[in-house]
Amino acid sequence: MFTPWRSALPYALWITFPSWAVGIAVTVAGTAGFGEDTNLTGGDPASWALTQVAFLTICTLTLATARRLMTPLPRALAVLTDGILYLAVLGLVQALPDAGLDVALLDGMAMWWFWGMFTLQIPAAWGLSAWRSGHLQAVIKARYRLDGVRP
Repeated sequence: MFTPWRSALPYALWITFPSWAVGIAVTVAGTAGFGEDTNLTGGDPASWALTQVAFLTICTLTLATARRLMTPLPRALAVLTDGILYLAVLGLVQALPDAGLDVALLDGMAMWWFWGMFTLQIPAAWGLSAWRSGHLQAVIKARYRLDGVRP
């Protein structure tokens, strides 16, 4: 059994994009609530945008590929597996541009994981994964006869 792309890709999109939007919305609301500047990009908008696009793309592809290549899992294991993958991609993609400057890679990853928890991005990803894992379709591989024709 396997999960087809037509099921794995929407699943990954439903986890990645809304959870990222929750993180952005909570960050903007939090900074506006304290009367601070709501500029998310810092000093370099192009670098910030590139990092965000990279995260969205890599996370979607990672989650979809994992669902496609792995056998269908129970919901709890799917949430656990995809949560670990989401954390790994979030930490690596966000911390990698700063690695080697003044922050070690693991320290940067831990900071981004904390920030993801603080902005509810990671809990949103877990919740969306728990919800959407029930919508994944499992397909049985077709068997072929010796002459190569499907029965």
